[in-house]
Order: sequence, then C-alpha cells, then structure tokens
Amino acid sequence: MTAYEQGKAAKEVWFYEILPPAGHKKYNKTNPMQYDVFAACIEWWNKRAENENTWQFSIAGILEKEKQIVYLLDEIKQLVQP
Repeated sequence: MTAYEQGKAAKEVWFYEILPPAGHKKYNKTNPMQYDVFAACIEWWNKRAENENTWQFSIAGILEKEKQIVYLLDEIKQLVQP
C-alpha cells in the first residue's frame, strides 16, 4: 500500500506492506483483505517511522533513479541497434 497526503506536495512516498495471514501466500478473491488488516497501518499513519513493514523514498531520490534508468536504457538501445 502506498500512502499520500491529499492537498500537499509530496516530498517522500511511504510504502506499508500488509502481509497475508499465516498459512496464506497472498490475498485473492477467495481470501480477500478485510478492513481489520488495515488497523495497524491506520494507527501507524500519524506517527510514521520506518519499521519492518514500512519504508519511504524521497521524491528527489525517485527522480534521480528515473534519470539513471533512462540513461541506462538509452545506452542499451545504442548497444543493441546495428
């Protein structure tokens, strides 16, 4: 799950991983997410800090990585084209 605050320019993007219950590999049609699985995320939201289920990336860092990826893709295209 990604989290954003509406109405504010994002400086970072937070990610919160909600793991499926024990004995299940993933959530799906026959094992859907229930509202109560969001309780820990909702509690965490107002005092955000990285932990084993959360992480964040700065927007500046994401944009820099994007530039690096585009550069590498251009380099690969030049190597592959005859």
